[in-house]
Amino acid sequence: MKHFLLPALLCLAFTATAQMDEEDAWAWGLKGGYAYSTLEDAVNTVLPLPLRAVERPHTDELWQNGYTASFFLHKRLEKRPFVFQLEGFVNKLGGRLKTNIPADSFHVDNHFRYTYAGITPFINWHPALPADALDAQGKFFTGFHMGVELNYSFVVKEEITYVSHQPEFEPGTMRRMKDELEAKSHFNLLVGIGYEYFWEKSNFGICFDTRFSYGLGDAIKTNESTLYQETDVRSQAWLITLGFFAPFSR
Repeated sequence: MKHFLLPALLCLAFTATAQMDEEDAWAWGLKGGYAYSTLEDAVNTVLPLPLRAVERPHTDELWQNGYTASFFLHKRLEKRPFVFQLEGFVNKLGGRLKTNIPADSFHVDNHFRYTYAGITPFINWHPALPADALDAQGKFFTGFHMGVELNYSFVVKEEITYVSHQPEFEPGTMRRMKDELEAKSHFNLLVGIGYEYFWEKSNFGICFDTRFSYGLGDAIKTNESTLYQETDVRSQAWLITLGFFAPFSR
């Protein structure tokens, strides 16, 4: 994960170059981009130590690629440096467990890919935005924003893959995992930073956001099983998006 944090932080450092729509109009927009996610402590569920003591020391929880997309509405709160945003989103997240014991030619690679959807409110704080939106025209930092939200992610699709050194057993193991490990809908806390830039003459704007999402509930439910164990698995994700927005009317 460390190799990803540095470029993400560098992106954040260059987000303060925008201005707001001077008329505080209701706007609509679309955005999408890259998701980088993991399932924290999934190893405790998939490879519980009492049952899988040999594999555990050789297993890593890894991050994997995904995507995020959303439709949103937003409006500045009158004479306040806050913008209310309502988003409908689809996120493809998950995690990966990789076991490798070279001495025994033992290797297993599990991918858990879950598609979530939901609707969530978001509050963005624009610290450089003046009380009168007309005063914001041309100012360098007014589009810079920070935000926080709490969302509920509904599971709409589950995908589990299992690749190992024993391909003849892979279909059966994969079926068992799909039967006994079930994705759960859960709450997430998101914090983010980004910018908006609006061209008044074109009646059009762009937006960039980087957010970190942390699951507040268990992401995987273990159904009755003698192989897997019920524990708390927390979803984590970086979401980087680029999009556009436009007022409904002028």
